[in-house]
Amino acid sequence: MKIRHIATRFALLLGVAAVLPLVAYGVVSILSLQRGTRESVVNGNQNVAVRAAEEIRRYVVSNAELLKALAADLQDTGLDQRQQDQILKNYVLQFREFREISLFDERGAMIASSRVGKPRVVIPKDAQLTINGVSMSPIRVDEDLLPTSVFSIRLTHLNQPAGWLAGEFSLEEMWRMVDQIRIGDHGFAMVVAPGGELVAHGDPNKKALVAQMRNMSGNQLFAAARTRGDVAPVSQEYTDEDGGRQLGVAARIAQLGWTVIVEQPTREAYASATVLQRQLGIAIGVALLIMIAVGYRFGRSFINPILTLQRGTHAVAAGALDTRVAIATRDEFGELGDAFNTMAGRLKDLQEDVKRQERAAMFGRCMVEPPEPAFRGMRRVERTLGPHHRHPRFARSCLRRTPHATLAIAGYEVAAAVWQLMLASLLFNALETAGTIVWATAKQRHVPPCCSAGSPVSTG
Repeated sequence: MKIRHIATRFALLLGVAAVLPLVAYGVVSILSLQRGTRESVVNGNQNVAVRAAEEIRRYVVSNAELLKALAADLQDTGLDQRQQDQILKNYVLQFREFREISLFDERGAMIASSRVGKPRVVIPKDAQLTINGVSMSPIRVDEDLLPTSVFSIRLTHLNQPAGWLAGEFSLEEMWRMVDQIRIGDHGFAMVVAPGGELVAHGDPNKKALVAQMRNMSGNQLFAAARTRGDVAPVSQEYTDEDGGRQLGVAARIAQLGWTVIVEQPTREAYASATVLQRQLGIAIGVALLIMIAVGYRFGRSFINPILTLQRGTHAVAAGALDTRVAIATRDEFGELGDAFNTMAGRLKDLQEDVKRQERAAMFGRCMVEPPEPAFRGMRRVERTLGPHHRHPRFARSCLRRTPHATLAIAGYEVAAAVWQLMLASLLFNALETAGTIVWATAKQRHVPPCCSAGSPVSTG
């Protein structure tokens, strides 16, 4: 497909040279902004999740080490039951995370306990997690609807099993830690156990899910974190159970098998990027409009002289040699317009010269020899009528005899009159031309045209 109009070509040139690069720059900038913003938000949320996971790990492990230190104080020390009982009570009062600590013998009978009366804590038989020699039972919800777990450690005497030390460990402090994690206004953190049980949630509206021991195995981010081989954070955008789009980051606690998930709505996470993207789009749009306006302005100043010359050439080609173009620029288009006007003027002068030469040639031919058609008619009449064609009586007799003769005589008279008029016109033109020549010659010599060459000229 060929582009025939220069205006279309110029528009395409402007689009390719200016508009297209600006649009491409805008698209690349917006995409880069989106990618950079997402990376920045994800990295920030990952740092929050990793720090929260580390704080939770340190909190659980430190309490497990406390129970381990207590077990070391109780075994191989020779303390009686009253002393052991007093140590356990003091320990519970000092470390509020432990609600109850009880000491059992090898058969499971209670030796001492921080609780007055029958102990509620039992030796865990299904402990699947061990932290530095301390077994940890699965998390359950107690009567106060708070998550709890049981730490237990085996006591030895002379490298022989000597009993158990078990403590009921409350995770309420971990709840407070999770509640303090906020990402923006609607971003919260939650902790999920290895089996998918929800341990803690920072959203006040979803605290009841913890009491219900909601299983989070269906969470896309939790499933992706479990299938990942290493402990590196995992980020993903997904739709939650409420139908909202979430940007989630998961960080695993390898020592505990727990997973810390930080969720934030995508509209909030990318809010600043959306504002910047909108501002960038407006700036690019305004710049694009300004560039189009400036390009149209300069484009019209570039194309208008060409269109003017095109209209002028069409008019001259149609025969209007009086056509002139008005191009007020001082560049090559102005010079081209002046050249066009000069060319049109010369064509007009040449046309006038050709007309004058044609008239002079025609007059010269008439003066040299009369018009052949008229004389042929006159000679035909003379041959037809004979030598008496000019006699009046003969003419009247011819009028009575035949109409053809009448027409012949009339034609003869008309031809003679035309010939006389032509001679008179030629004579008048010759006299006019001679007078014009004399007038011009006299004017050049400063001699009045009414005076003759030999007359004296008055000088005043």
